[in-house]
Amino acid sequence: MKKKLLSVLLIVLVLALGMQTEVYAAENSEMYTGISSITSTMGIYDSVLDFSVDVETRGSEYADAVSIDAELRTVDGRFIKGWSEDLEESLSDIYTFQKRRAVSESGTYFLHFTVYCYKDGVLLDEVTKDSKTATYVR
Repeated sequence: MKKKLLSVLLIVLVLALGMQTEVYAAENSEMYTGISSITSTMGIYDSVLDFSVDVETRGSEYADAVSIDAELRTVDGRFIKGWSEDLEESLSDIYTFQKRRAVSESGTYFLHFTVYCYKDGVLLDEVTKDSKTATYVR
C-alpha cells in the first residue's frame, strides 16, 4: 500500500513540475511572429524634430517586408503630418523609418505609428505604438 501511495505521489509531483515548466515557457514565448523588437526615438535639436522607428525582424525566413503608418502629433491632439511607407532594410534584419521636421510652435510632440510585418505578402504582425515625447519651447 505504501509503495502504491508513494508511486502515485511521485507521478503527481512529476506531472506538476512538468506543467509548471510548460506554463513558464508559454509566458516567455515571443510576442510577435515576424518582429523581434521595435524601438523609437524622438528629439528636438535647434528647433528641428528628429525621430525614427527601427523594426528588427526575426530574420528573412520569418519576414521579408515591413511598412509603417506614422503620424506626428502633439499631446494636446494636433495632427502635424502623416506618412505611409514601405520601409527599406537598412541593416541585416532592421528596417528604419527616419524623418526630420522643423518646428516653429511650442508644444510637446510624439509619433503615433503602426508597423506592419509581412512574409510572402501575408500580414504576420500589426503593432501600434507611441514614441516618447519631445518638447519645444520658443
